[in-house]
Amino acid sequence: MGNSHSEPADTRKHKKHDADHHSLVRRALHRVQSAFPSPTTSSPSTSHASFSQKRNTHHDGNGLSSSASSHPSLRLSTPPIHFPTLPTSLSQQEIDTTASSGLQSVPTSPQPPPSADQHHQHACSNENSPLPITCKYCLPDSEHEQDRLISMHFLSKHAFGGNYASPIGSILQQPRLHHKVQPCVLDVACGTGTWLMEMASEFPNAQFYGIDIYTMYPSDIKPPNVHFIQGNVLEGLPYDDATFDFVHMSYVSTCFSQRDRRQLLHQIRRVLKPGGYVEFRDAEHFIRNAGPLTNEFQRPFARVMREVLDVDVTWASHMAEQLHLVAGMTDIHNQVVSTHYMSSSNLSNAIMNHLEAELQSYGDFLATAYHLSREEYNRICESILEECRRYRSFQNHVLVWARKRLIEDSTPASIDRFSTAPSTVASSGSPSSSHIPTNSIHSNRNDEKTSDIYQFVHGYIE
Repeated sequence: MGNSHSEPADTRKHKKHDADHHSLVRRALHRVQSAFPSPTTSSPSTSHASFSQKRNTHHDGNGLSSSASSHPSLRLSTPPIHFPTLPTSLSQQEIDTTASSGLQSVPTSPQPPPSADQHHQHACSNENSPLPITCKYCLPDSEHEQDRLISMHFLSKHAFGGNYASPIGSILQQPRLHHKVQPCVLDVACGTGTWLMEMASEFPNAQFYGIDIYTMYPSDIKPPNVHFIQGNVLEGLPYDDATFDFVHMSYVSTCFSQRDRRQLLHQIRRVLKPGGYVEFRDAEHFIRNAGPLTNEFQRPFARVMREVLDVDVTWASHMAEQLHLVAGMTDIHNQVVSTHYMSSSNLSNAIMNHLEAELQSYGDFLATAYHLSREEYNRICESILEECRRYRSFQNHVLVWARKRLIEDSTPASIDRFSTAPSTVASSGSPSSSHIPTNSIHSNRNDEKTSDIYQFVHGYIE
């Protein structure tokens, strides 16, 4: 006999589907845990913060940080960053031991980049990888990935209140004069080129250059002051010393090893003019305030990226220190913004859509690395998205900008002052002459003198 109080058939069907779904996810994550055992399973935790709330971080002498909140409409700058005291020298054994543990270890003064004999590894080769991966950058070169990168650009722009935070605007908007060299800007790993094209439209009197290993950027429809080249930045930046007033790089945490970044930072320092600015943006590699399934899934991620692709995904947490210790920069500012996956607002929906797109972009790589079928991976992603809403999870995005010294020192000075504040792709990967900013000897010398004076006065006012 039927029971009038029994559940409807549709309800029972949905409950069974949910039970089957969670059972499959649990079994899959158990295999992931077995494949990547860890003595401790600790998840990052922090207090809740709204998406547009900007937080300034002050690093104390122990490497710890504290946060202060302010009104989201204000552009903020940070108090001085005091870096921990490091030994005057590190042995190679100490460096290797630290690097193998996933921690960053660098010398206390800017060092020359490794020679070709010491280190030469193409970005698209990883002979030790057990997976059929042909590039350190494991995300696909597809329309879906291009859409995700463009979405990431606009989310970052909204989060930080614009395309740049450093005081570079006054330099880029200077009127064009025949006797002066135009300001030049470089975007390293430029991706789709969206940031460059927006900046070029805002500052028509400056020249903008982008380099990337993929050709996602437009070749024809673009502002006339934008120039793209295809190239591997780990083989060196194909530009003269002291060429650029501003160097930008964003969201490259899944692209490089620690050694790669040290090499790239030396290159960025080389091509940046004295007094020029550098700005990095990136996201932490883990979701904060995550649910249990999400924590189980993301716990092995950093290890997998390091062991399979030789990629260090902890870059966002070390950008400020690396700009100081490796690149020898000064006037370093650090800013953190939290992006929430919690409400039903249009902005939160956009953030959630981006997370979903990011999980799908990693699908082929992580499913293989985690020993999952694609169906299991997709089910886990569904659970992650559900947990992110339920647990009010969020991810931190970090912005760091700094200035190159006017006069190079053998050792970096202490940081004690802060302000408030037509292109074709060369088949060989090397740029043709039309893609490289060139200056006459006479105009370059004049510009260097006036630029030094201007930057000195500008820095003094700060």
